[in-house]
Amino acid sequence: AGRPDTPLEILQIEDNRTNREVVEKILGKHGHHVVSTANGKEALALIESGGQTFDLVISDRHMPEMDGIEATRRIRKMAEPWGSIPILGITASVIQYETEQCLDAGMNRVLGKPVDEDELLSVIAELIAARDSNSGPPGLDVVPVLSEVSGLRVMVVDDDRTNLEVARLQLEKLGVPADLFEHSPTALEAAKNGGYSAILLDNQMPEIDGLEFARRFRKWENGQDPAAAQRTPIIAVSGSATREDRQRYEEAGMDDCLEKPVLLVQLEKALARLIRIGSEGHAMPPAQRAETNSDAGPEQALIDTALLAEIVGSVDPNVHREILLMFVEYFPTALESIGAAMAERNASKLSEASHAAKSAASSAAATALREGLQNLETRSSDANWAELQEQVEAIAATFEMTENFIRRMD
Repeated sequence: AGRPDTPLEILQIEDNRTNREVVEKILGKHGHHVVSTANGKEALALIESGGQTFDLVISDRHMPEMDGIEATRRIRKMAEPWGSIPILGITASVIQYETEQCLDAGMNRVLGKPVDEDELLSVIAELIAARDSNSGPPGLDVVPVLSEVSGLRVMVVDDDRTNLEVARLQLEKLGVPADLFEHSPTALEAAKNGGYSAILLDNQMPEIDGLEFARRFRKWENGQDPAAAQRTPIIAVSGSATREDRQRYEEAGMDDCLEKPVLLVQLEKALARLIRIGSEGHAMPPAQRAETNSDAGPEQALIDTALLAEIVGSVDPNVHREILLMFVEYFPTALESIGAAMAERNASKLSEASHAAKSAASSAAATALREGLQNLETRSSDANWAELQEQVEAIAATFEMTENFIRRMD
C-alpha cells in the first residue's frame, strides 16, 4: 500500500474519544501530526482562528452539534486553501446512500469503521498526490461527463434573472442544453409537453411556487401511460434546505434539494445521479442536511470571488462581471419590493421580498448582502418596524458599497 512521502498536518473531526485515539496512534507512528476536535463546530472555530494550517481533514459523519456533512459544506465554501483541502470521511455505515451524502457534501473519499491502517495510509497518499497535481479549487475543472449522454435537456424555472443566468452558465459548463423559464405556469405546460431530462425548480415563485409546481407535474405525470412515461427528476433549488424543508420537497414529489448558492460540482453530481436513476423509473431519497446556522462575521467580503468561481465553474473575470452586472441591474427592484412591504407594514410580504433578494445575492456570491437579507427575513415576523427599518437601511448601504465594488472591477 502507498504511504505519504512527507509528514502531514492533519485535522481530525471525531466525537468519539476511542476513535480519535486510534487515528492519532496510526498516523503518529508514521510521523504525521494530528490535531483532534470533537465536532464540526469546534473544527470550524479552530480553522477560523487562523492559527494553524493543515494538509488534510479527516471527519466523522455523525456527530452532535455539527456533523461531518455540514462541516464539510462550510469548509468547501471557505477561501483557499480550505476550499480545496482534501477531506476524508469516516463512517460506521458505508452504504451507498451514506457514501453519496458524504461525497455530495464535498468529501473526497469515504472509509468505514473500524479504520484499517493500510487502507487509511493508502487513501491519504492518494488524496495528497491528487491535491499536489491539481492547483485549482474543487468545482472549477468539472469533467462534463453529462455532455457525453445524448439527448439531455434541463428545464430551469426561477423568477429571478440572475439565478437563471447563473444556472445557464453552469449547465453550459457541463455541456447540457437548458431551457430557462421565469414564468412558472408557462414552465409547467412546457414540462408536460416536454421530454426534459431533469427540472431545476426554485421554491419561492409567484403564481405557482415550487411545491405546487411539483405536485401538479407529478399528478399529470402519474396519469400518463406507465409503459411510455418515465419519472422526470425534479431538483429543488432553495435558500433553505433543513430536514423539515427536505421532507416537504420530498412529499411534493421532488427528488433532491440544492441550497443556494449552488456550486457547480454539487449541480453536476446531483444531475448525474438523478438523471441516471430517473431513467430507471425511480429516484433516490433526498440527502438529509443538518440545519444551517451562519457564524459568519461582519467583516466578510462584499463579493466572494472564490465562491463565485465555484458557483459558475469559471475563473474568467469576464464571466464574473457579466453575472455581477446583471445582479446590479436587478437588485434595485428587489429593494423596491422590500420598501413596499415596509410601507404596508406587511410582515408576510417582507419575508417573501427578503427571501427573493437573498436568493439573488446568493447566486452572485454577494455574501455581506446575503447575510443581511437572511437576518431581515428571519426577523420580519417580529414586526418591530423601527428595528426592521434600520436593517433595511443597512442593507441598502451594503448594496451601494457592493455596486461600487462591482463597477470598479476590471
